[in-house]
Amino acid sequence: MTGDDGPSTPRGSVAHAYRRVRAWDLGTFVLRLGLGAAWALNLIYIFDPANQFFTTFSATATSFGPTSLGGHGLASFVAAYPEVFSGVIAGLTVYLSAAFLLGLTTRVACLVGGAFNLALLLTQFGQISTFPGSTDIGAQPLYLVIYAALFFGRLETLPSVDRLVGDRLRKRQRLHSGLARRLGNEAQPLNRA
Repeated sequence: MTGDDGPSTPRGSVAHAYRRVRAWDLGTFVLRLGLGAAWALNLIYIFDPANQFFTTFSATATSFGPTSLGGHGLASFVAAYPEVFSGVIAGLTVYLSAAFLLGLTTRVACLVGGAFNLALLLTQFGQISTFPGSTDIGAQPLYLVIYAALFFGRLETLPSVDRLVGDRLRKRQRLHSGLARRLGNEAQPLNRA
């Protein structure tokens, strides 16, 4: 194979897939991998026993009450069920890291991650951004912009599990429809006299 794909590489190979990534898609690909790496690094803070994520979760959630947009309500509710919400956050973090690193259900992960980060922004806004005194808006708005860029980006052109599965399913569907057509043409009714 030659042309815009560069030197000859076998179709279906990893090298072939990466050569097909155009320059404008490369930025989206790196953004997706970087977001996955950031979520994977967050797992250290959750699962390292020295950080005491699970044991101090209720106190941490309660601490956001005075600065949450809308008051103490959400923070108090989350603090009342620390096992549930700490487990949900740990599970979401594992899902988001895998989804973005592998390119697995990426658009769904953008929606889930966007909702999760919006909730974090609303509950932590008063601690992140204060007037006077803050130096920036914090990371949450940047995460939201990244999710939007990925959601509306050309994800189907990037190397990913989603693309691999989709390509295999389309190939299987073409094979089955071609076989059905061939069998349909050959299966003529028998004329018995």
